[in-house]
Amino acid sequence: MSLKPPKPLPEFVVTDHETCGEVLATGEAYDDAEDVLIMGPFDHVVSIVGTWDDEGEPPGGAEVWNRYPARKLRLVFDDRQTSDSHGDAPTPEHVAQILVFAEDIGQGRTIVHCAAGVSRSTAACLIMVARLLGPGNEKLAVHAICDIKKMLKPHRNMVKMADALLERDGALYAEYIAAWGLK
Repeated sequence: MSLKPPKPLPEFVVTDHETCGEVLATGEAYDDAEDVLIMGPFDHVVSIVGTWDDEGEPPGGAEVWNRYPARKLRLVFDDRQTSDSHGDAPTPEHVAQILVFAEDIGQGRTIVHCAAGVSRSTAACLIMVARLLGPGNEKLAVHAICDIKKMLKPHRNMVKMADALLERDGALYAEYIAAWGLK
């Protein structure tokens, strides 16, 4: 079920690390998980990489990352709910950076990635859409992200932190819980 936003949303593409790197390097890549061809260019890139392996490398490598002509946000944290000796969980500061980045997106195209393109990246996209749509449009934000990406499960704690930072009094988190049948 698609709901209509009160204003046009910019275009968002959510994908995995490898596909994003290929798009930045060559201008296009096929996302096997989504069964879609992704074509650049993009005006904005949100890169979420982990701390525990070669994933810490920017998509496409440092040379591609440095020369790609887009506004970029690079965050480093793992797909964990809490930090421990195996990795770093997202913090309110990470979510705040996503919210600030969203303020200047305008109507440009934005590509968002994490390792698999399922949890951290979809949460970041949901957070940006919720910010852009404003209070009272939480259900619409959740439906919009479902229209953007077929295979998704936004990172629970990132959504919860965004709800608090956006002062949505639990509305965004409640819509997230309802949409994914969580308790």
